[in-house]
Amino acid sequence: MQFNNQALFPKLACLNIQLGKACAVMKSPCILHLNLHREHFAAIVAGTKRIEYRDQSPHWRSRLEGKAYDVIQFRNGYAAKAPEMTVKFLGVRRYGRGKGAYYAIRLGPVLAVKGWRE
Repeated sequence: MQFNNQALFPKLACLNIQLGKACAVMKSPCILHLNLHREHFAAIVAGTKRIEYRDQSPHWRSRLEGKAYDVIQFRNGYAAKAPEMTVKFLGVRRYGRGKGAYYAIRLGPVLAVKGWRE
């Protein structure tokens, strides 16, 4: 009996970049989910903020290094009706060493905005 791994584990393609499997195999894009404060959310919507920074920690290392994302889904808060925005993912760069190290997530154009009032 053969199993269709994509049917059983549809999000697995995001994790299999090391094996050469890309998100293009899937019908839905690989999405990086991030939360933002209102001021940073507004700056990205306005197009003035093109890079999102995150500290280099084991948590962010596991989510960013070696992964292939298509888009970033930003939320302004944790409420059920929180504003959301979809932005094209252009890549991530690592800067610094030690305690001052950080990731720079490069943002592409804003693709969609939902529930946002300035």
